[in-house]
This record gives sequence, structure tokens and C-alpha cells, in this order.
Amino acid sequence: MKPIIQSGSGDDSLTCAPDKEGWETRFFGQEPRLSEVTELYEELGFEVSIEPLVKSTCVGCTECFDENTPNSIFVVYTRRPD
Repeated sequence: MKPIIQSGSGDDSLTCAPDKEGWETRFFGQEPRLSEVTELYEELGFEVSIEPLVKSTCVGCTECFDENTPNSIFVVYTRRPD
């Protein structure tokens, strides 16, 4: 299942983050929230994987990523430890 990010107007939607088998997509963002979310999930006992957002994997408008330095946007994936 791919997460949907909606624009502020709610009219456009963006599907990003390639599926990672066994992992759930939890968050798209930048610092300082990226570190906060990562720490929270680790404290809850999840394994955490952080991947840079690859704009070419997105379907839909990515204009906000261009305006917000896309090189610093990351996707946080989590899974329960085995």
C-alpha cells in the first residue's frame, strides 16, 4: 500500500515511496521532525529504515518538493523486529 500525500487544497494527490517488503511507510519529512519520528519509533520497539525520497518514484504533482529542497526529504519505514 502506497501512502497518499495531499496538497493543501486537497485537490491533488501524490503517491510516493516505493513499497519495501515487510516494511510500512510511516513518515515523509525533514529535520528536525525526521530525528524525532525515528527516535519515537525506535523507543516503541520498531526497526527503522530511512531512505531519501526519490522524486522519480512519485506519481502526481511534486512541485512542493522542488520548492522545499527535495534532496533533504526522507521516507521513514518501520517494521516489528523478528
